[in-house]
Amino acid sequence: DTAEVLNTVEKALKAGASGVCMGRQVFAHPDPGAMAKALVMMVHEGASAASAMNAVGL
Repeated sequence: DTAEVLNTVEKALKAGASGVCMGRQVFAHPDPGAMAKALVMMVHEGASAASAMNAVGL
């Protein structure tokens, strides 16, 4: 589930992670480009999971 994955990433970033390493969650997603963009927004721009999902239409 997209929200679950991005919420987990958000928790990791809030706990001090400086990035994430994902494969299947991106490449197996129905819209891998949007999923990748959401992750970029979260890691590099500080977006929340909800705002990243809304911004890319997930």
